[in-house]
Amino acid sequence: MLVEQNSNKNSDWAKLARDGRRIAWVLREGEYLARVVDGEVVMMHSNDQ
Repeated sequence: MLVEQNSNKNSDWAKLARDGRRIAWVLREGEYLARVVDGEVVMMHSNDQ
């Protein structure tokens, strides 16, 4: 599942989204697998959020 960052949240990622950056998260079964920032995919480690 691909989830777009909610820019109304209080996080560094939300601030980037408010600043016009495209932030999304790749999830499977509730676990973060990767983040996508302006089209660049970064794979996540299990303890890396």
